[in-house]
Amino acid sequence: MRVRKIDPTNKKDRNKFINLPFDIYKECPQWVPPIKNQMHFIMDAEKHPFYHHSNADFYIIEDGKQVISRLAVLNHRNYSKFHNHPTGMFYYFDSYDDDQASHLLFNTALDWYRKENIKTVYGPKGFARSDAVGLLVDGFEQYATMGMIYNFPYYQKLIENAGFVKETDHYTGYIERSSEMPEKFHRAADRVLKRNGFTIKSFSNKDEMREWIPQLEEIHHLAFENNIGYYPSTKEEFQLLAENLIAVIEPQIAKLILKGDEIAGFILAYPEISNGLRRCKGNIYPFGWLHLLAEKKRTEWVIGSVIGLMPKYQGVGGNILLYVEMNNTLRSMHFNKAEISQIDERNIDSFNGALELGTTWYKTNRTYRYDL
Repeated sequence: MRVRKIDPTNKKDRNKFINLPFDIYKECPQWVPPIKNQMHFIMDAEKHPFYHHSNADFYIIEDGKQVISRLAVLNHRNYSKFHNHPTGMFYYFDSYDDDQASHLLFNTALDWYRKENIKTVYGPKGFARSDAVGLLVDGFEQYATMGMIYNFPYYQKLIENAGFVKETDHYTGYIERSSEMPEKFHRAADRVLKRNGFTIKSFSNKDEMREWIPQLEEIHHLAFENNIGYYPSTKEEFQLLAENLIAVIEPQIAKLILKGDEIAGFILAYPEISNGLRRCKGNIYPFGWLHLLAEKKRTEWVIGSVIGLMPKYQGVGGNILLYVEMNNTLRSMHFNKAEISQIDERNIDSFNGALELGTTWYKTNRTYRYDL
């Protein structure tokens, strides 16, 4: 058994890193495969915008010719600069249930962080703010949705045995179309619209959505800058986030709340197409995209990926307006459920607001911390 830092410029090495979870979860129906070409892009320091300000390495544990464990280690300098604290992150942890292998892997990672002068490590936490965070600690029987982390229960033991402790939990829930939202919320939303002069902006095509990206970039930062763990994306990173969302979003699902010509809030949601990814096994080309297109029409779920409100409108009922609009969208289309993804337990207002509007919590992901 040996630990090895792979060479991301070597395709064979990249494939060893990328393919491990495909082996671990080959008999697991709940797991959803990543898009392989996106994984290759993330590991490309010449192309991915993360490497313009930060650095990362990728480690694997090999037992003979078999890869049995993997981990990405990140020195996130933008996060460190914003929080004025040298911070590292780990991501893409996957392993067979092997204490010796995971112990060797995490000890190697901790040595890497020390050499980088890192003081605190968080994880699982990825390369972009839009990456799903946290180890799954509850809801293992539930099917993962696209982009969300799924893992077996023993992962928690492996991470905690390495000395990591809980930082926070993130809850994911859903709103059902069959659950009638109380009329008082619809009346409240109508009052908020009229009293504040808000209007709802819908889209007819993706080109129209792209026209709003520059304004949405600025508003996106303002809406989330007070969240715990926030850090600003670079212009390149936000452009990548926007294009990735536009690729999967159906324009009629996305909504803006406008105050005159200014964005006051936004709902960016997309059809849940993880079953299409399972069918194509993460290979979009040459024909895997056909499975994704078919799943867009077939799926009964919509994912509320990014829901945000400008801080100055959060005390005037804007949150109710966002959730009511999400419910209206759900009921006007063929979807039966809308997933509300990864609300930090420390965000009490968002958690209680979602609960009051009928959200059923069904998954919990935990972010861990290690102080060096």
